[in-house]
This record gives sequence, C-alpha cells and structure tokens, in this order.
Amino acid sequence: MKSRTLTQFTLTAVVVWAAAFAPFQPVATAAADDTLLEMIPEDVVFCVRINQFNTALGRMDQYLAGASPLPVSLIMLANMQLAGIVGDPMLTGIDKNGTFSLVGFVSETGVEMAVLAPVTRYEDFIQNPACSATDTPNLTLLSASSSPVGPLALMPAPSGQFALVGPEFDQDNLLKVHQRLAANGAKLATRLDVEQAAQATAAPAWAFVNLAQLYDLFGPMALEGIGSMMMEVPQGEAFSEMFEQGLPALSEAVQLFWGQADAMTLALTPEPAVANLDITFQSKNGSELAGILIADPQARPGFMMAGYADDTAAINAVMKHNRPLMEKLFQKFTAILAANSKDKPLPEGLDQFFAYMEKAIGAMGSETFFSYNYAAGFPPFMMRQAQHTSDPS
Repeated sequence: MKSRTLTQFTLTAVVVWAAAFAPFQPVATAAADDTLLEMIPEDVVFCVRINQFNTALGRMDQYLAGASPLPVSLIMLANMQLAGIVGDPMLTGIDKNGTFSLVGFVSETGVEMAVLAPVTRYEDFIQNPACSATDTPNLTLLSASSSPVGPLALMPAPSGQFALVGPEFDQDNLLKVHQRLAANGAKLATRLDVEQAAQATAAPAWAFVNLAQLYDLFGPMALEGIGSMMMEVPQGEAFSEMFEQGLPALSEAVQLFWGQADAMTLALTPEPAVANLDITFQSKNGSELAGILIADPQARPGFMMAGYADDTAAINAVMKHNRPLMEKLFQKFTAILAANSKDKPLPEGLDQFFAYMEKAIGAMGSETFFSYNYAAGFPPFMMRQAQHTSDPS
C-alpha cells in the first residue's frame, strides 16, 4: 500500500487468529538465487536478514522522520556501533550495503547462533590490526578496545563473501554453526514459496521462524506440562471443572495450531509515509490446519478505510478480516471444547459468549481501522477505532 493518506503505520498480517487477514494455503516451493538462502540449512530455527544494510536503514530513517517525535538516524547509530565493534571507523573490508543475517539453531547442548556479516573480501577484513590468528584453522579473534560487545571470533563463511561472527568466549558454538552451514542437505530456499523467496531478498528486513522445528524440540515438553497440570487439578474446588475441561482442550489446540504449523515469515518494508509488515503463517501440507487456513474469495486489494488515518497520530493501522477463516477457527474452537466437556455442560456464561462471538463474526465487515497518539494529561494517550460491518443492525 502506497497511499499517503495512511501516513504512519499499516500492518498487513497473516496469522492464525481472529484478526487474520489473508491466510496462505500450502504452495509449491521455489528456490531463490541467493547465497544465504542456498547456504543456510532448512532446519534453521530462525533467520533474520537486513538486506542492503545502509539502504534498508535509510528507508527506515525516512519513515521514522514522520513517525518519531525526535530525530533519529539509524544509519549513523548502526555504523558507529559497527565502527566500535571492529575498531575501525572506515569499516574496512565490510560491505556496508550488503546483507547482514543472524541465524539460530537448537541442539541437545543448547542454542547455537552466529551473525553472517557481508565483507568485500574476507582476507582484507581480517587485516584489521585488532585481529589475531588462533591455533584453530581459519579462526580469527577480533579484539577492539572500544567494542561494546567484547572480543569476537571470526571465520569465513562456507560460501559467499561473508564473515561468520560469534562471541570469543564461545568459539565451539561458532564452529558448530560453520559445520551446519557447510553440510550437504536441504537448504532454506526449499522451504520458501516464490513470494516468500522474493520477500526474503527484496524486503529491507525479513525473518523466518521454523515452527515445525520448534514443535519437535519443545512441543512434547509443553504437552507433558499440560498433562502434569491435568493430574494436579484439585477436585471439588472453585474452577476445578473449568480446568478439567479447559486443559485437555488446550492440549488439543497446541497439537493443532502448533503441531501442524510449518513456518512463519515476516517482511518489513518501510516507506516515507507507511511501514508495511507482512506476516505469513504456513501450515504443513495435507494437515487439518491446512484445510482451516482458507483464503477469503471476496478479499479485495487495497484498504478502503485508509482515509480514517490521522496525519498527526503516532500510529495508524488498518487491518483486513478473513471471515471464512474466522468462522472455521471459531467452529474448531467450540468443537474442541465440546469434545473435552465429558458430557458435562460448559461453564456458566460460556454459551452466551459463544453466541455473542458467532453474531459478531457474522456482522463483521472487511476491515478495522485503529489509531494511537500521545496526549497531555491523563491518560497520556488517545486511541480511536473504526469498524466496518456487513450488517449495520
């Protein structure tokens, strides 16, 4: 969206929740011609990218010039921090308009993280007087006296013009990440569809979260915790019946919405008048969740409520609704609760709540507008909301 009438912030998201806007069904993947996507393995737990570093920060500066009450220069702040970290104000050897990336993995021994920093030529980069060789092949220490993060360990990335960077005190962690990047096997590019791959390389800021991997690592632990809570519910006390029905429903919901999820991507695209955040939630192919995440056939491009935006507000947000998705989510939620009620009536007041939600979803229109601004006095803020309805009655 590029309309200047929405001057502060537009949030366009795809999430599994009642405010979801336009869910994605599973689609064929398409590898991108990108060194990082072709180097990072597909089992990475998370990956964050800042594409064209200085250009991305410049675009964010342009946006913040209209949104922040104080002047902010992210380019200046970021480059000053980098200069302090490497001990070189000229940032010799660093490609200041390359792509910086943070990758994270989880193993039995803990979290493994490292930064991939773009360099013009790795050999030139480690000629920095603050660099020194180690007994480990290809491992260099960077100890700048002015560094706000302390000494760092460096290695050349397995491919591309990147330096693999991690804390000096955890060199083993850096070696493990290097081994993961160098290993053969499926890469992150195979997990992305055509649109996601394009966003990964073109959006100023982009992130990938491997929900399937997180569930494999922590899902059983979460379900075990819920099971333990079910065993410890006291009998005959207030709210006992609610917990007896609610905890099994929670366990089933975790298995559905987390266990059948595949991944989530986020793409931030700031412009002078608007910042767009696209969130894509993707389910596993052939799963029940994939059948719930349906597109709204009546969805239209653009935002008809953008005209409600206030140029003086700190935040303006307009959101699209996906009513078919919300109806399916509501039906599944009530079915889960009913299946775990053990033939007992639902807690008092829940029937009325369900009736209200069903009526509200039926009357909900295509968009919601929201604005937030600072204010003098108490409360020190002002919020405004406008709701489109399909049934004015």
